[in-house]
Amino acid sequence: MKVSVDPIRRDSPAYLPEPIGLHTDVPAYCHPLEMAILHCSQQIKGEGGESWLCDGFHAAEQMREEHPMHFKLLSTVPVHWRDVGREPGTIEYHLESWYPTISVDSNGQIEMVRVADHMRGSHFANEHKDKLLSWYEAYFNFYTLLHNEQYCAKYKMQN
Repeated sequence: MKVSVDPIRRDSPAYLPEPIGLHTDVPAYCHPLEMAILHCSQQIKGEGGESWLCDGFHAAEQMREEHPMHFKLLSTVPVHWRDVGREPGTIEYHLESWYPTISVDSNGQIEMVRVADHMRGSHFANEHKDKLLSWYEAYFNFYTLLHNEQYCAKYKMQN
């Protein structure tokens, strides 16, 4: 997949000249990518173009230890994930799913972290509407942790 600025492609922030922000790729998939290998063929000169890699599992474990109620909300309330668009020369796609931000297995071990504001839906299932404000408070807390330098490496790829 080639990603470059394309003013016609408005279906994904990957093709826009603005920063995307921290995110996990394809959170609407049942089994999102575990690893992506990036190659930079042309880097912007001057300011901008940096990438951030963050340890979401470590941040989630800190949430579990320091904010157990927030962790519980993020690991039990399903989020609406949506990815709709078209790749040039191929078919249109429309993916929708419901998964919590932090997925844990039957033993409570963290299996997956999903963070992608540009793909997160804006509504909650009826049975969780009473948790809406608490969920956003928990998510804000988690998102703040993810931006903590102790969990992140910042770099700029070279040509």
